[in-house]
Amino acid sequence: YPRDQRLQFLAGRWLVERERYSQAVVLLEKAVSLAPNYPAAINELGYAYAFTGEFQKGFAQMEHYIALEPDQPNPHDSYGELLRMAGKFDEALVQYRLSIRMDPNFGSELGVADTYALMGNQAAAREEYERAIVFSLDESDKIQYQLQSAVTWIRENNPKEANRAVKAVAKHAHSAGLPAWESEAYLALALYEPDSKSAMKLLGQAEAHMLEFKPQPLD
Repeated sequence: YPRDQRLQFLAGRWLVERERYSQAVVLLEKAVSLAPNYPAAINELGYAYAFTGEFQKGFAQMEHYIALEPDQPNPHDSYGELLRMAGKFDEALVQYRLSIRMDPNFGSELGVADTYALMGNQAAAREEYERAIVFSLDESDKIQYQLQSAVTWIRENNPKEANRAVKAVAKHAHSAGLPAWESEAYLALALYEPDSKSAMKLLGQAEAHMLEFKPQPLD
């Protein structure tokens, strides 16, 4: 089915997920040539271009995506992510906030928080992570955002607050029955622990909690 745009899109997305970006571009360009107003393929092609460093082409795809779905949050969220990848932080914040304005529950608060963290404004990042936590409906996502917020203290060279915050994440993950995130918290503690013996002990705890994690079988 060489002229089936959906198959071209699915194969292209599969290649993107496997970081074979140049090959993905070929298939996604074919999908878009077959269906010039195919939003999912346009979005994926924008990412594929960005991952190969062709940001201007990626931006053009995102602008087309926004034009096709002007009332949806995802086009702005995707455009914000590409702008952030390109180091255009202020422009990324504009796009993320447009997404938030359309749907506060979509998840773009996380994009704002991560952008502030990359900009070096860790205090602003923490505020935005708190907002992301409030709007998230998934417990695993909440813990992820809490951990990302906690590590901002590391970037500020404040180990006391970092220890307090990361240990609180580990406790939350334990009470929520999410050992994978509990393991991530101990890994974070280990990575910035200056004493090698203490770091090895923390890594042992991270490993022990990871071994508790049992992925659910697919139906």
